[in-house]
Amino acid sequence: MGTILIQVSLDPVAMARLRKEFPGYKLVYYQFLSLPKANSDPEEERWKDVEILFGNHLSVDQLKLATELRWIHNPTSSFSRFCLKDVLKQGNIILTKGSEDHLLPIGEFAMAGVLAFSKNLFHWHDLMKTPAATWDSKWRDHMWSLPEKVFLQIGLSKAGSEIARRAQGMGMVVWGVQERHSFHPYCEKTFTFEELHNVLPKVDVVSICLQNGEQRVDLLSHDELNLMKSDTILSVIGSHTTVNEAAIVTVGNTGKFRGIILDTLSRPSIASESPLWSVPNILITPEVSARPRALSKQLFQLFYFNLRQYAFGNYSDMRNRIDLIARE
Repeated sequence: MGTILIQVSLDPVAMARLRKEFPGYKLVYYQFLSLPKANSDPEEERWKDVEILFGNHLSVDQLKLATELRWIHNPTSSFSRFCLKDVLKQGNIILTKGSEDHLLPIGEFAMAGVLAFSKNLFHWHDLMKTPAATWDSKWRDHMWSLPEKVFLQIGLSKAGSEIARRAQGMGMVVWGVQERHSFHPYCEKTFTFEELHNVLPKVDVVSICLQNGEQRVDLLSHDELNLMKSDTILSVIGSHTTVNEAAIVTVGNTGKFRGIILDTLSRPSIASESPLWSVPNILITPEVSARPRALSKQLFQLFYFNLRQYAFGNYSDMRNRIDLIARE
């Protein structure tokens, strides 16, 4: 009997439906399947029979234990919390994803952060503690207007394209970075990752949103952050490994950045004593840009449809399949 590991919240009706229609599978629910708890089975026992993963995270260690894993259904379309490169190299695992309902809130979140820092909203909020200083504040003369500012979107997947679309709609000059030069409807220019060092000193806002096969470790480290203009806004949505955290602390503490937005989910979470929390002009959120999520009923219906196809061997009829090339 194969095991379906469920990492998302499903109501009792949905669980009962799965048990009734697919009695050949064992259903296991763990929202965070990581270190074994007291009086529980070892981690290896938990993963060894998992054939199907309905969830939104998988580590390299967990993949090694899941020797029977053959299908991953991610309820979102972002694989930033998966060891995607290792999954693809394995070559025998089907990948399907959820709907694109998260694109609009990601675009809203990214531009909300840029607007907040461009208009000094956090500084104005802090000045409310000393009202007498508000009217003579230096921030009155340091307001941005977004039109004609150069906005660099690194990663032009669907989410990155949505962010670029909104930046263009605000009158910004939008440039993009992706694997190769090509036309993009929301970018005046596109560059490759190899050209990043030449581009960074010329832009006012750097936005990173890498998804699926785009993930890169330490894409921005000390050298890249130092290349950016003084007063740059940096926005990072998705994988926490894209930007070197030590570099953010070192360069960020110089006061160089107008604002830093980190909307990522680290495992383990950023420690309360981490120096990241005290970097000037930083906003850290726990991967909330894609919220609110689609209704759980909608998430379940797509998984249910694909499970029927999978169970009967109709793999080509499974919806939202993705085919990616593993990066060496």
